[in-house]
Amino acid sequence: MSLDSKKKEGAEGSARRKTKRTREQIEENGKQRDILKKQHDDLTRELEEQQDEQRKLGDKKALGMKVTHKKFGKGKVAVEDGKYIEVAFQNLTKTFVLPGAIAGGFLLPDDEGLIEYYKKSAAIHERIQKTELQLRSNGFAMERLEEQLEKLEGKA
Repeated sequence: MSLDSKKKEGAEGSARRKTKRTREQIEENGKQRDILKKQHDDLTRELEEQQDEQRKLGDKKALGMKVTHKKFGKGKVAVEDGKYIEVAFQNLTKTFVLPGAIAGGFLLPDDEGLIEYYKKSAAIHERIQKTELQLRSNGFAMERLEEQLEKLEGKA
């Protein structure tokens, strides 16, 4: 056997190993894609449950609510725009975010029963945000994996 034919045989063997390795990578990435899809489905279901829990809790309007702030004293919610409220104190108006302002103890409503509502609402809101972040992260991971699979399948 000549030196050239040995090099040629070695190159062909090397190409076969790469193809085998590529197939193994495709298989492994396929398994990883299945895991990510299951996680995505689980997170989607979890998010839907959290949103349902939020709907069941209801939506209490803050407009007109009397509150107390440690620094600014007594005030009244003059404007409610989504999650933002403007509280008119004696000499100034300040903007706060609900439910965090009440749940965090920055504003104390005169109706103490509302404190528990806003604490529950804040806890649900935090869980929803965390789940949405996990879903986005999962989506990015799935995109990267799909790109890798496309490249690998082009080699196979």
